[in-house]
Amino acid sequence: MIGGPATAVRRAAGAQAEGHAAMLADLIARRTPPLPRRTGASRRCRHPVSRHAVAVAFGAALAVSPALAHHGWSSYDAGTVVVIEGPILRANYAFPHAEIELAHEGRNWEIVLAPPSRMQARGLPAGAIVTGAVVRVEGYPSTVHEAELRAETITVAGKTIPLR
Repeated sequence: MIGGPATAVRRAAGAQAEGHAAMLADLIARRTPPLPRRTGASRRCRHPVSRHAVAVAFGAALAVSPALAHHGWSSYDAGTVVVIEGPILRANYAFPHAEIELAHEGRNWEIVLAPPSRMQARGLPAGAIVTGAVVRVEGYPSTVHEAELRAETITVAGKTIPLR
């Protein structure tokens, strides 16, 4: 080998550089526009909506979502305990709170139960809350919606489950 390993490395680097030069000449000959460089300027938002407007909209959505997801318990009269017993007309065993509708004394009551995970942990699976089952519910009446109750306990098939 003439010139040793260092010479071989220089020759390989030279061939690679020639390859790059050939590619560049080919691009120029075909008049192909080069790819855009990835700089800070090319990453800027070029939409007509400003970043500030997007941030304000996102903040407003975050502020409103908890109010929509959870109504709070202040709209229930904790000083008045109501006991209702009747057949389940409708059942919704889903988050954020399970709900049932009961027929009691000629009117239909909307009953807000606990989250399904809590009821499951306390021994009340979804299969126990079915249409037609007779249940007894103790809870606080709503101060906003007539015939709505926040259940504190529910008795199903002789078993009383605390919900809070």
